[in-house]
Amino acid sequence: MTSLLQRPPHKFPLLKLPFLAMENVFLCMTHLELVDISLCSKKCKNLVKSGRKRPSTYLDIELNWIQLQIYLYDANDEDIVSVWDFSKRVVRNRKSVQWWKLNGLEGYTKKQRGNERHYQCTTKQPLETSMATVISYFFELFPDCYVKNMTLQFMYNDSQCLLPVLAAVKTVENLKTHNYDRIDHIKNILPHVTITKAFQTNYNVCKNPLVLESLACTEIIYCDNARWLSPETFMTLNCKLVGLMKARLTVEDIMSYFKKWKNSTGDEMNRLQHMFIISEDIEIGQGVFNVLEELGATAWDPVKRARYFKYPEGDFIDCQTGMDIERTDGLLASIMLPTKKKVSIIVWKDRFPEQPIRQ
Repeated sequence: MTSLLQRPPHKFPLLKLPFLAMENVFLCMTHLELVDISLCSKKCKNLVKSGRKRPSTYLDIELNWIQLQIYLYDANDEDIVSVWDFSKRVVRNRKSVQWWKLNGLEGYTKKQRGNERHYQCTTKQPLETSMATVISYFFELFPDCYVKNMTLQFMYNDSQCLLPVLAAVKTVENLKTHNYDRIDHIKNILPHVTITKAFQTNYNVCKNPLVLESLACTEIIYCDNARWLSPETFMTLNCKLVGLMKARLTVEDIMSYFKKWKNSTGDEMNRLQHMFIISEDIEIGQGVFNVLEELGATAWDPVKRARYFKYPEGDFIDCQTGMDIERTDGLLASIMLPTKKKVSIIVWKDRFPEQPIRQ
């Protein structure tokens, strides 16, 4: 008689279960387990896709040409994550790891540790093709999956190669770019992806203004070189916090934006809380000061608003010298001219916020 220690390990007959029973098993699985099952075969992938409910997930994408990774997170538990590495490392002993194939790609599971999986892609296909394939696979497997954060760093490389990745992503909540070369990458990025929350760029080189239908960010736009921003795109901004340095905007462009804000109603420009613009070439601060009467701006009235504007993080801005404009719906904004080449506008959602103890 075979002892218990000698019996072969018990295998769970998942694929032999009725579909409703199989679906209940899937409901008990994390996205890590569902991904592993989907990689077993085309049939397994289709079974996972047919489930009525799958975990909510999101992606973070890192491309800095040293670290090339995609992170797939559980939206309800960020400790559950799978990391997909595209640095094309080669394993000498193929029998020592668990291999998988995914829509023409090949790789192996590098680490399995608790709620974490590490997958290494070793395909000979171009990097951008491999990453786009994996991203599309996740969108297919998990219908609610979205890209939360994407970070792009450039150092003497061609951003056009990213087009397959951007085509797969389509929409991202937060995008950061860091340019360490002297190449204009913005023109190859912004027309091909929609950013819904925050866009931040550092060390960017811009050769020509870029006309976009709109820049849909709602939370943050911060550019240390905003020469790419055309007047047409500037007029579409409806974002909480905007910082534009080295802008090519003229006094006329800025005044047109301020007039549009003052004459707007409803949600058209209702997100704006603070915007500052710095020019290297034009004395926009002095220019706006000279034509403020066109906006009907008036000096600070302590009865109408407080002196200090408070950021959500707790910082304060002294608006004593601000010139105020008011919309027909009662929303008030202060135009600040701290230097000859800087202009800012602050919108008072709360006219009398908490003030600093020492004024």
